[in-house]
Amino acid sequence: MALIARWLLVAMTSATLGADPDLILHGGQIVTVDDAFSIRQAIAIRDGLVQQTGDNDEILKLPDRTPKVVDLVALVLPG
Repeated sequence: MALIARWLLVAMTSATLGADPDLILHGGQIVTVDDAFSIRQAIAIRDGLVQQTGDNDEILKLPDRTPKVVDLVALVLPG
């Protein structure tokens, strides 16, 4: 759990689009830090940086090289 928390401490912006994610969190409520504080179902992370947020289907369809996939049952807040 501490490892996941460490990854979520990064800014909710993308720095590695195009690379395969190494961690996917899905099935939860992920609060973004956009102007509306949107809530998404899933998040893709690569090298500790957020690649993309979206709904479960969208994120789970991303190309992968066997990333760690975590099925969430909780609310995820940045910070």
